[in-house]
Amino acid sequence: MKKNNNANDPLTVGVLDQRLKDQTSEFNKRFELQDSKINKNNRQLKEELIEAFRSYRDDVLTRMDKDAGELEQIREDQVFITHDIKDHEKRITKLEHSSSAE
Repeated sequence: MKKNNNANDPLTVGVLDQRLKDQTSEFNKRFELQDSKINKNNRQLKEELIEAFRSYRDDVLTRMDKDAGELEQIREDQVFITHDIKDHEKRITKLEHSSSAE
């Protein structure tokens, strides 16, 4: 169909239909372009958030590893201290019995 470019030409249904199709086509192109920009930005944001969360998780796990190591060392020390205290109690008891026997 021939386009009606002259502003003084009478409008017909065909001309209006063609203008509407052209406008709709232009709108769709702009919409798709904006949609692709939004999707690209969303992907970039998602990747940045994932990287930030990974970094945060690594920091937390590193700190937890350090704390777990310290806790393990404290527990080991506690076992030795408890054993030493029991050993000291036995020695004290023996010394008390030997001094009272003299």
